[in-house]
Amino acid sequence: MKKTNIMALYEEAVNTVTRDRQRWTHFLDTAANIYKFGILDQLIIYEQDPSVTACGAKAQWEQMGRTIKKNAKQIGLLRIDGNQFKIGYVYDIKETEGKTVHLPSAWKIGKENEKDIIDMLKIGHGIDYTDTMSLREAILKTVE
Repeated sequence: MKKTNIMALYEEAVNTVTRDRQRWTHFLDTAANIYKFGILDQLIIYEQDPSVTACGAKAQWEQMGRTIKKNAKQIGLLRIDGNQFKIGYVYDIKETEGKTVHLPSAWKIGKENEKDIIDMLKIGHGIDYTDTMSLREAILKTVE
C-alpha cells in the first residue's frame, strides 16, 4: 500500500463516517473496540475493515501467543519515523490464530449512570437539558 493511498483513505474515511447518523454510530461502535488507537487511526482502520474487533501489530499478537494467518488482510496505518512517513500494519484478531485471547467487552452504560452523565454534559457544555431528556437525546443535543 502506498503512502498516498493511505492519505487518501484518511480523507475518504472522514467523508464515509460523517455521511449519515447510522454510519457514524457504526463507526463509534467499532472505535469502542479499538479504543487504544487515536481517532485518525480509528478512522483509517474503519475505512479498511469496519468489522474489526481487536487490532494489533504482528509483534503484539505474537506476545499474546497468536500468529498472523497466511494471506491475512493487513490494515495499513501511516507512521512517522523521524521526519519520514512510513506504513505500519496492524491485523484484526480474525486474521490471527493461536492461544485464546479474552477480549474486553464493549463499554456499557447502565440506566443507573444516565442521570450522572447528563449532569456532566450540562456542566461541561453549558447546554440546557430537560429533566425528561434521555441520554441519547442529551448526547444528540450536545453535538448539534
